[in-house]
Amino acid sequence: MRLRLYPLLAFICIINFCHAQISPAPDDANHKYCPLQVQGNYSFTTTVVPSPIIKANPPGIYSYSAIDPQGNFTLQFTDVKEEHSITIHPSTGDDVGPFKFKYVSTLDGIKAKFSVPPSPAPPSGYDGSIPRSLCNTTPVTYNSPLVFYLDNTGAPYGTGMSVYEWQAPRGWLIDGQLSTGSNLIAAGPGPSITPDPISTGALQVRARNDCSSTLKPSDWFKISIPRPTIAIVANNVNPLPLSCGDNSPVTFTLQYEDGYNYRNAAEPDSRAVRLDKYHPGIDDVCK
Repeated sequence: MRLRLYPLLAFICIINFCHAQISPAPDDANHKYCPLQVQGNYSFTTTVVPSPIIKANPPGIYSYSAIDPQGNFTLQFTDVKEEHSITIHPSTGDDVGPFKFKYVSTLDGIKAKFSVPPSPAPPSGYDGSIPRSLCNTTPVTYNSPLVFYLDNTGAPYGTGMSVYEWQAPRGWLIDGQLSTGSNLIAAGPGPSITPDPISTGALQVRARNDCSSTLKPSDWFKISIPRPTIAIVANNVNPLPLSCGDNSPVTFTLQYEDGYNYRNAAEPDSRAVRLDKYHPGIDDVCK
């Protein structure tokens, strides 16, 4: 009799395990989850799992409550770009699961990207480029690619983030807000950008998580801003050879590239000046 009963019990358990499930279903497109917020109530249904507990991946996703006798529990998800899943672990018998959650709305490790490569290609280490000539302060609109949540297959979902943080070279304006070179300026994905006459560097943008500004933002999208190089030369050379006892005049000139030519911006009468008395500025370049 025992030899006949054990296979029968095993068959019954297999049938019931096949019907074990949680509700809402973890891949339900109508249920998308913001990290660090309590999600619930879930229910777990099966007839063969006594005193079940939850094992989570990653470990930071955990049940806010034990699974009660009716099978109800709540969850909270971590703000990390990993597969979020739970496995029901009974006091006896095999685990049930894993149940993989498809839509956990984190921006951890996500960066904006163009649907097609930009042309011309940006320099190495950059995602985009805005060439600007010296002295040009005409506002431009730069449309950053939208940042989307990614499901557990890597496919985007949602309509894209609504608020973006911009960081610009010192003196530039983002939608009229002045950049110090290090401050973050909140704007949309396509703000009006006003360069200052000569500053260069990198323009960066990242998205805030629409779930909460306290969650991780997306990774930086970096935009190169190539501009002509400015240099000071002495007697039209750099470096200037000096000899002891040489008291001959030296003319210091501000030189910068303009297209394929070089232009000089010297003091009006080109008189000899001491380097520590000559401080070229915007007016020397942008005449």
